[in-house]
Amino acid sequence: MSELKVRRVLDSPGRAPAGMAWDGHNLWLNDYESGTLYQLDTDSGKATKSILSAGVVSGLTWDGQSLWQTRLDENWLQRLNPANHDIDQTVEIAGYNRLTDLSWDGEQLWVLSQNTGRLLKVDSKTGRVIITFPIPEASTAISCHEGSLWITYPDPMKYQAETDSFDWVSGERHFFLAQVDLTSGKEKGRIELSYLPMGAEWVDRRIWLAHPAAGNLYECELT
Repeated sequence: MSELKVRRVLDSPGRAPAGMAWDGHNLWLNDYESGTLYQLDTDSGKATKSILSAGVVSGLTWDGQSLWQTRLDENWLQRLNPANHDIDQTVEIAGYNRLTDLSWDGEQLWVLSQNTGRLLKVDSKTGRVIITFPIPEASTAISCHEGSLWITYPDPMKYQAETDSFDWVSGERHFFLAQVDLTSGKEKGRIELSYLPMGAEWVDRRIWLAHPAAGNLYECELT
C-alpha cells in the first residue's frame, strides 16, 4: 500500500479531538473531553462555530443533510441539525455499545463497536443492524471513501470485560490505518502509524486524522 504523508498540521480547538465529518464546505470535529462539537475553517484552522453536546461524544459523520454522532457511554446514535442544534432523531443500536465512530456510505451508516470488535452496517431509519463484520477490538475511527472503509486501530489489543478496559496482549505495539472492503469486510491493506487516531475523515483526495494525545489534526495524502 502507498505511504501516508502529512501535508498540514492544525491545532485542535479542544484538547481531545475525536470524530470528524466533512459537509462539503466545513470540517466538523467532536471533542470528547469537553463534549463540544466544532465547525472548522480548514484554511485557517479556526473554529467558526461550537455546539455543546451532552455525554461523551465520539464519532461523527455527515449524511448529506445532517450530522450523526455516537456517544461512547451509550448504545445509540443521534442525528443533529447543525443549523438549529436540534436532535432530530435518536437510533438505538441494540446489543452493542462503545460505539466509537461512524461513517455514511451514501445510503447507510457504518458503525464501530469497539469492545465487541464488530463493524456494523446500520439502517439509519430503524437502527436495525443489516450486517456485521469482525474487526480488531479497540478500533477507533472510520471513514468511507471510494467504495472502501478506512479504519484505525491498535494491535494487538483486547477488551477486558471485568475492568471495562483495553489491554495490550504482547510486547509489540502497533497502530494501523486499514482499507476495508465494503462488501466483504475484508482488509485490503494497511499503513502503520506512529500514533492512534481517534477520528478520520476523507476530504477530496486527502484524509484528516485526529490525534488527541498531541492535540493536533493532520491532513494526510497517500503517495
